[in-house]
Amino acid sequence: MKRFFTLLIVMSSYQMSFGQVYFPLVDTGKTWSTFHDYCKGKWYTFSEYTKISGDTLLDGIQYKKVWNSADSLGTVWALNSFIREDQQRQVFLRNTYTSEEHLLYNFNLQVGDLLVLQYPEDTYRVDSIFLTTLLNGEQRREFILQDSAYNCTDTWIEGIGSLRGVLNSGYCGIVGDSPKLVCFTEHDTTKYHDPSYEKCYIITGTSHIPETIQFNVFPNPARETMTIESNGLNDDNLSFEVYNLLGKLLLNVPLSHQKTVIYLKNTFLSPGVFVYRVMNDSSLVTSGKLSIL
Repeated sequence: MKRFFTLLIVMSSYQMSFGQVYFPLVDTGKTWSTFHDYCKGKWYTFSEYTKISGDTLLDGIQYKKVWNSADSLGTVWALNSFIREDQQRQVFLRNTYTSEEHLLYNFNLQVGDLLVLQYPEDTYRVDSIFLTTLLNGEQRREFILQDSAYNCTDTWIEGIGSLRGVLNSGYCGIVGDSPKLVCFTEHDTTKYHDPSYEKCYIITGTSHIPETIQFNVFPNPARETMTIESNGLNDDNLSFEVYNLLGKLLLNVPLSHQKTVIYLKNTFLSPGVFVYRVMNDSSLVTSGKLSIL
């Protein structure tokens, strides 16, 4: 009887540890470092930082702004998307080129639950949930999700997100990119570091831009024209590249110092979704997604 009572106490403590404290994902003071590897290095590789900073109201819904930086010092930041988290521990992402949001995370799931992420054909099943210990000693819930369509798994950590990168939940079956979360920092404390990488930023080139610069690509989505604008940049070696999702270079345009306008009717770009890169010689400055109508 005493042994059975002790077992009940242990089980109760275990269950309480799962549900006692929740660590929200959408919050400021966090930085994610992600390494992108397209076609196993045959196309290109790069690191990028992601942070959440600033609020905005879109269609009556409150979001926070998501920013990306592709340089090692985090001096060049580009607006990536908008993100929000509700009381049911669901996280929604809205891209800059669409008026619709999609489910990115649901941290209220139980083992055996099914959910759809990113695309209708990608249905995930929660295989297991357990506690994992971060570098600073904190314990967080870790979710293992199985995608039977592509026979691959995704791993989430509460308050951190996918180990493929915070914005890459549901990328299990995506062709081309194989992203990995390298580091996660919260209020200047590194709480996750993939042991496969020595540093949080994987050097793939050296940018020679000395000042804090922000690039703006608009409108996005674009229809007739597209403008690439920078705040006071003075560099003669910048170019704007556009790739399709298979990694084929479709457009390479030299950038002027402050503003470059591209007339889409003079290009071979058809309607669709593309990847753009701003390059400084052979070094990546920033990148993002571009939609053409």
